Amino acid sequence: MGLLWCDWTLVNNSMSSQGLESHFLSLSHKYVLLHCSPPCLGEQLSQTEDEDSSEEQVADSSSQIETMAYILLAHISKPEVSADEIAAASQIVRWLSRKRNPYGGFASTQDTVVGLQALARYAALTYQEAGGVKVTVTSKEGSQQEFSVDKENQLVLQQASLHDVPGQYTVQAVGNGCVYVQTTLRYNLPPPERTAAFVLSVTTTPEECTPASRRRFNIHVQVSYVGDRESSNMALVEVMMVSGFIPLKKMPLVKKTEIQPDEVTIYLEELDKSSLSFTFSVKQEIEVQNLKPATVAVYDYYEPDDNAITEYNAPCSSGRCDVDTPL
Repeated sequence: MGLLWCDWTLVNNSMSSQGLESHFLSLSHKYVLLHCSPPCLGEQLSQTEDEDSSEEQVADSSSQIETMAYILLAHISKPEVSADEIAAASQIVRWLSRKRNPYGGFASTQDTVVGLQALARYAALTYQEAGGVKVTVTSKEGSQQEFSVDKENQLVLQQASLHDVPGQYTVQAVGNGCVYVQTTLRYNLPPPERTAAFVLSVTTTPEECTPASRRRFNIHVQVSYVGDRESSNMALVEVMMVSGFIPLKKMPLVKKTEIQPDEVTIYLEELDKSSLSFTFSVKQEIEVQNLKPATVAVYDYYEPDDNAITEYNAPCSSGRCDVDTPL
């Protein structure tokens, strides 16, 4: 969980400062991370905020984060940005800041790239040199941690452990500037039972082990989405090669295909309830004895937990034919 405090208030295109005190209730948080946040809001945040709202209990998807980042970029990428537009954009900055993970990124590589780009552009637009902010974190039992942020250490990450866990903590920020306070709780849970989001089937042709199929065969992939939504986001199908085989350059007509000697990655715009099938060929580059199965995986690019995996055998893989066919 992250909180962003700024005491800069925009009045008639001039900046004035005032002390800001805010607090929140937090249960079972292990760490506090504090540093000067690059994006300083163009408004004063509300005095009190309930961090345990039901909205916070719903995990935000990577696509939602990326969409909000693009909206922020649209607000602030014009040649001239008004004070009202900065104030509106600050609401998005606040939302994005609260979705950052303990390492500064977001849910996936894609939303992290776009999210940090948007926050960096907002920071450049609204930059104000840090004056000095004192942040005090106090537990209900009386333990206290103090942090000071000024222009000398505004880029330095400060952190401390919270010893009274579980517990209630109050955060107080006083001074001029903008700080980002984040609490991080780490714990282990058994993985929840999940129903498959995709149906994935892989076959090879010809099925028989012959001299021709030793050197070349086709891989046929059939996949569909069976998750809770009408369709998936962009989906990736990753086909690993059986040892000694490489894919041929001719690939099915899809959004994008990446070909490596040991793997083919197929990008699909989306998948729905209807099955999508495609076939491509592989050829033997190096003779390998006792061939083992290779894996094929499909997953939602923005929801990686929505996935499926299976295996396939080459026509002459170990166990598919009892007698070796001579070359």
